[in-house]
Amino acid sequence: MTQKEKLDLIMRRLFELRDDKYSHTLTSIMKELDIYETDSDMRRLATRLEDELLAKGTWVREGVYIKITTHGIDYYEQNLSRGMKQSEKLDRVLRWLYDRRDQEGLVGNLEPIMQELGIYQGREEAERIANELTRLDLATIFPVSDGAGIVRGITPKGISYCEGETFSQPSQPDASVQYVFNGNFHANNAVLGNGNSHIQQSSSTSTKEAEDLIKAVREELQKSTELSEEERESSLECVDDIEDSVKAKKTVRKYQWSTLLNNTSKAFDIYSKVEKLWQAVEAASQTPTP
Repeated sequence: MTQKEKLDLIMRRLFELRDDKYSHTLTSIMKELDIYETDSDMRRLATRLEDELLAKGTWVREGVYIKITTHGIDYYEQNLSRGMKQSEKLDRVLRWLYDRRDQEGLVGNLEPIMQELGIYQGREEAERIANELTRLDLATIFPVSDGAGIVRGITPKGISYCEGETFSQPSQPDASVQYVFNGNFHANNAVLGNGNSHIQQSSSTSTKEAEDLIKAVREELQKSTELSEEERESSLECVDDIEDSVKAKKTVRKYQWSTLLNNTSKAFDIYSKVEKLWQAVEAASQTPTP
């Protein structure tokens, strides 16, 4: 991971902690984000944050207590929040709800929540976030005429999701030869049996086959008339993420597969290609055994 990528992650976390009454060391934040490597690396990042006036550090023996500055807040809102994908925004909203899971009564309108998180870009996008969280049964959100929705709270499924995998972080592959996929979407039982699928990985399926299928699925999505504009955009974003994961030899997030399969369930030709793509990606990701 590059220094820039680490800085972006740190800035997003500092923005979330901007009103926290407790002090946090940069070391603890980096360990929480799973990007801590060495003390010298942490100190270089702290120095850069201060040099660019993005954060103020208090240097003590046990580390650097760090706090985002007003300039840092402006930088985040003008740059980082605009570049976030929907999956990252879903993750941040769900995490916010998870932290307030014991709160009774209505949490409030979704739009102020997204504004507080620094990820609000308009009502239309907020409505997409509300629809997606509701569709996946991760949060209870009531539709209203003068907003994106009133949030009742996180669902038991949403709590389980937060305590396991998130939208923006991939799950770890199963240690056995089989890859276990737990999804909640419409799918062919031969591939995803009742939401619990066990696909035997095959080293005979190459990365090249997966790349060809990615190209085919993308082309089908771009010309499809069976999907809504929102479904098409969401699906294309998933395909982009899957392609990035294949190139980086990383595990594809479950959210990408569930969204892609749900969106294309009414377009048989695309759906069948997505099924083949899923199998090809899992087979290509297998580490050959000697």
